Amino acid sequence: MNPRIHRTFWALALGLAAAASSARDAQASPISYGTVGTVTTPAGGIPDLVYFNGNSGTFDPSNPGPINLGSFVVSALTTQSGTPNVNYANNPFQLIVYSGADQSVKIDGLLNGSVGPSVSNPKLTATFTAINTYGGNGLPFKFSLPLNTPLNLTLPTGVTATPTILSVSPSPVPEPASLAVFAAALGGLGLWRRRAGR
Repeated sequence: MNPRIHRTFWALALGLAAAASSARDAQASPISYGTVGTVTTPAGGIPDLVYFNGNSGTFDPSNPGPINLGSFVVSALTTQSGTPNVNYANNPFQLIVYSGADQSVKIDGLLNGSVGPSVSNPKLTATFTAINTYGGNGLPFKFSLPLNTPLNLTLPTGVTATPTILSVSPSPVPEPASLAVFAAALGGLGLWRRRAGR
C-alpha cells in the first residue's frame, strides 16, 4: 500500500474511533431531570382534591432503566363523609418534564370519572393527549407514553391516599456535535476508499 494512503487510512480510522468515543463519553454523563404538574379542578370541586406530585432525579444514560416522573394523587378527602362528590369530565392537566435551561417537554391530558363518599362506582382516569417540546429545546433524552389510552388512577382507601406513579423508560439523544464529528469521519473514510479504488 502507498505510504501516503496508508497514513491517510489510519488518520481517518483514528478519527472515526475518536468520534465514537466522544459520542459514548457524552452519553455516559448522568442526566438530571425534574417534573411539575397542574390539574384543573372541576366547578364546585375542592382544590387539589386530585393533584400531581412532581419528582426529580438523575439516571445513567448507558443503563437508564425506568425512571419516576412523579405521581397522580387522589386525596383521602374523597372517602370522608361530608365531602361532596366530584365529577371530572375532560378536565385538563399539564405536566412539564425538564432537564436544563430551555430543555423541557409539556405533556397534556384529561381527567375523567367520579369520586366522592357516596359515588357507587368511583373511578378516575388520566388520559395523555399530547407530548410537545416546551421552551427552546427538547430534552436530552426521549421517552414515550401511551397517548389516548386511559390510565386508571389509584383511589384512596380510608384516610390513606395511594399515589399512581408515572414511570417511563428513557433513551438518550446523541449530542449534535458528536453526530457531526462521527458523520465527518465516515464521509472522510468513504472519500478515501473512492480515491483508493481509482
